Amino acid sequence: MLTLTKMNFISPVDIVSRTIEVEAGAVTEAVHQAAKACGLTWPVDFASKGSSTVGGNIATNAGGVNVIYYGNTRQWVLGLDVVLASGELVTLNGKLEKNNCGPDLRELFIGSEGILGIIVGATLKLAPLPTEKTTVLIGVRDLSAFHRIFEHGRRHAAKFHAFEFFSDSCMKIVSHFSHIPSPLSKAAPWYLLTEWEGENPWFESVMEMEGFIDGRMAQSSEEAKMMWAFRERIAESVSLRQNPNKNDISVAVDQVPEFLESFGKTLPAQFPEVDFFFYGHLGDGNLHLNTLPKNTELNWKKTILEINQAVAEITRDFHGSISGEHGVGTIKKPYLRYTLSETEITLIRGIKSAFDPEGIMNPGKVI
Repeated sequence: MLTLTKMNFISPVDIVSRTIEVEAGAVTEAVHQAAKACGLTWPVDFASKGSSTVGGNIATNAGGVNVIYYGNTRQWVLGLDVVLASGELVTLNGKLEKNNCGPDLRELFIGSEGILGIIVGATLKLAPLPTEKTTVLIGVRDLSAFHRIFEHGRRHAAKFHAFEFFSDSCMKIVSHFSHIPSPLSKAAPWYLLTEWEGENPWFESVMEMEGFIDGRMAQSSEEAKMMWAFRERIAESVSLRQNPNKNDISVAVDQVPEFLESFGKTLPAQFPEVDFFFYGHLGDGNLHLNTLPKNTELNWKKTILEINQAVAEITRDFHGSISGEHGVGTIKKPYLRYTLSETEITLIRGIKSAFDPEGIMNPGKVI
């Protein structure tokens, strides 16, 4: 086991280049706070920002709730300091905005899950803090309503920072463990949490759209935080009941309605003894699925393998990815071929061999 949590140095912000240099163990939220003091942000943001580290974010190319606007972690890393299997420390790119000298080795390490080398430091690119944002929670009757609302916003050029969704089962379990009543007066099978920047009248007609049940616009930052709690505390709340089985898959954004419909119909029918918690990043096609057994008599280990197999098969049918943002590790390794071709896997193995011929870097993971 290797931990870099004590390597948590954060440099002062470079205002001119809009960068900040950090060690791998720096906590995401601490980086946010350092940048905010200068009117900037490192726009990689998710529920675990209070415990996740920059090194882990980079090693998994973490996504989060702002991908629809800012992109993944990859877009916000200018340079890396990496220790290779040989023990050599290499610095890749530094603060350079432009550097076109052949293949970008820095890019290979982002999302590599530690199988090529150990990321010990990074130069992060910062962005201006967004202007005032509007947060809205919406309850809808069916999954197709999500797509209609999203398309409507896109057509009206809404500057979405987040476009998240979760099922009624998620709403109920968060409300139960966090003791927070639903902000909406009417219950719904599905909920949409969206946030956009600036003035835009796109939302005015949403309440008249087919499938709309109820909605509420946050009137203060505190109310917005309360709404976000229902999205950010899902994984935590599910885990309070029992350690869940988790899947993290993605498809092209335009396929999301059909994809979710397939999941919503196929899996509960195939596994009636299982509770399903659907949620995720609707705006970038990333679905999180947590599952728990309804009773203790179920052979849960066997059922987990069956669920994971079914999820992988549905994802393959949509030409999606078995890992949208959490990485492959060992659990998803058997399903890698549902996303990557044999040629791609062979090429990755060749890259691994070139950087780590003895196979000592995070052995047994990914490939």
